[in-house]
Amino acid sequence: MSSGNTTRVAWGFLILIFCALIPSALHSQPIIADHSGVLAFDEVPLSVIQTIQDDARIYYARTSHGYQLIKGLYLILDENPNYQLPSIYEYTDDLGEGGDTSWVPPTRSYLNSHPECNMAMFSWCGGVSLSTDADIYLYLAKMTELEQDYPDVTFVYMTGHLDGGGIDGDLFARNNIIRSYCLDNNKVLYDFADIESYDPDGNFYPDDNDACNWCYDWCTTHTCPTPCGNDCYHTHCLNCYLKGKGLWWMMAKIYGWDSGGLSAPSNCSASTDISDHIHINWTDNADNESGYWIERDGSFLIDLPVNSTSYDDYGVNQGQQYNYTIKVYNEADTTFCDAGTGMLPGEIASPSDCAASAIYCECVRITWTDNANNESGYRLLRDGSVLTSLPANTEAINDYSAIPGQEHLYEVEAYNDHGTGFCSAGTGIRLAPPDQPTLVSPADNADDLALPVTLSWSADGTWYLCQVDNDANFVEPLITSAEYLNSPQMQLTDNMERGKTYYWRVRAYNSCGVSEWSDAFEFSTEYLRMMGTIFSQTDKDTIIHETVELYKYGELDPFKITETYCIATGEKDAGDSITMYRFDSLLQETYSVKFMDFWVYDSIDLEDNYKCDSLNIEWTGMGWTNVEDIESEVLPESYTLFQNYPNPFNPVTRIEFTLPIESYVIIDVLNIKGELVKTLVNQHLSAGHKAVTWNGLNESGSPVSSGIYFYRLVAGGVVSTKKMVLLK
Repeated sequence: MSSGNTTRVAWGFLILIFCALIPSALHSQPIIADHSGVLAFDEVPLSVIQTIQDDARIYYARTSHGYQLIKGLYLILDENPNYQLPSIYEYTDDLGEGGDTSWVPPTRSYLNSHPECNMAMFSWCGGVSLSTDADIYLYLAKMTELEQDYPDVTFVYMTGHLDGGGIDGDLFARNNIIRSYCLDNNKVLYDFADIESYDPDGNFYPDDNDACNWCYDWCTTHTCPTPCGNDCYHTHCLNCYLKGKGLWWMMAKIYGWDSGGLSAPSNCSASTDISDHIHINWTDNADNESGYWIERDGSFLIDLPVNSTSYDDYGVNQGQQYNYTIKVYNEADTTFCDAGTGMLPGEIASPSDCAASAIYCECVRITWTDNANNESGYRLLRDGSVLTSLPANTEAINDYSAIPGQEHLYEVEAYNDHGTGFCSAGTGIRLAPPDQPTLVSPADNADDLALPVTLSWSADGTWYLCQVDNDANFVEPLITSAEYLNSPQMQLTDNMERGKTYYWRVRAYNSCGVSEWSDAFEFSTEYLRMMGTIFSQTDKDTIIHETVELYKYGELDPFKITETYCIATGEKDAGDSITMYRFDSLLQETYSVKFMDFWVYDSIDLEDNYKCDSLNIEWTGMGWTNVEDIESEVLPESYTLFQNYPNPFNPVTRIEFTLPIESYVIIDVLNIKGELVKTLVNQHLSAGHKAVTWNGLNESGSPVSSGIYFYRLVAGGVVSTKKMVLLK
């Protein structure tokens, strides 16, 4: 066989081997797609690329940042048509933030309905920066559950994009949790942050953000992909291009491509207890490495020979923390192990700005400023006893075990093997729902209360709900405050009747909950002093029999006059007693009567000289009122008080007003000092156009002097006042 044929057979054999490759969910070594994988992209044979294109069925949950990988694949395809994209189902979702696991159910749903899927990836969109250590561990746990439930699927872990926080920031620490987990458990990791931290020359930019600012500088002196405009979300197209290369390299490794079989070091650590240097050690797992190099805080520190397992770093400062990474390399591959933080012990700085909150219902939140860079951790003390221990770099904790409503004294202590640093956070209170309100006024069983009644109570709530009913069980309360009250009192103006018994109670609210209802109190309103109607008769042949209800103040069972009566001949003065006679015929002229007291007789034999031909009674004094209904075809639309007529007047004037709905109405006459002269109306009235007269008498029934007076309407929350002049 010729050498050419031999070559073709060999290549054909290799192609058959690569075509037989399938992804495996279980790996003997971790697969870490970082910037070193990007550099090794060109080493991946096209036969492996073809196998991936033919076989891969990928589920990819991503949003805008995750699209950078897809855009990178398209940029590579623009350069070389051999890099057609494999089958990728893109689901619009990401890993969220703050312990969000909503991405899990749709993943399960897709995998259950697509058994051909053999790879699943999930991207972050700022979520790592906004998550706690606990949130990251929850993400890792959910990924592990999926791996256990779908053993034929390779699940790809991912770090979060850079946020400018650098190696001392929360993002770097959270990403390292993900990296360490993947290294220790032989997982597949797409190191999103690492790829955008290195330019193609190997320069490290840990303080950059997802915009890839170094990309702009690098592309001014190097050849970069065709500008991709806004398609490469949030970043420069070079960043997308490199991420596309990293994705192809990772898929090649998943499909079994061996770039040299380089094994990552393990058991990596850095000392924190040696006085003059930091000791870094690891286990050498590789048998084909070209050497090791050490990175300190993301920058190259030293290159070490093959089979190295330790290094002592003397070029460090006491009390300062350093992050170390051990990388093993050969011509085809690079992999690494994170050794964590090392430092020279020294005096520890105390935390500052310590504070305990009193604004939360579920917990007390304690915060402080971490001023130490060499602490082993923190201890939180509550009321003099250690409550919990916390890791280094912590600056806040929530105490969910605090007793609601009770003050606790909190202290924060930083510590290491050489000492402690202390800060008092003061007292904090876990808020509790409000206590049961105490009703204050009116007192329980208060009676004879004038309307309107004002209720008040004592409570520690932020807002309140008040109910009033004529039933002590409050089955269907007559009155419930329309809105939650923000002060501990309420004035009752509507739906209240005189001579009735009511019950009331209050409930308090705050942001933590609601109190029990207060004990119910009982009160009674006063009876009407007097009320009635004006009635008259001018027809000598007929009589209108009207029912006139006169309620006497203080009577439990108000009596009623249900007949029409004629007044004895002659006008009576205020304070005089009068005798009222029943009549059957109309003989005499009209008479008017003013009175303050009265006697009523059931029946008396009629005498001619007491018979009347018409009757016009004006009740005044002692709260007697004459509210006249003025006929109208339509109900008024608003509360309106009209100008009195006549004005000026002597001594009687007429005041008209309108009520759009049934309302409790008060009309008072005031002098120029604002003092009450006379209450003309103090009762419930139906809706309509009304009129009332004032005869120039005060509450005592005495005539008032000439001068300026004011009359005021209070009804339905409306207050209206007008001026009138009494001129004698």
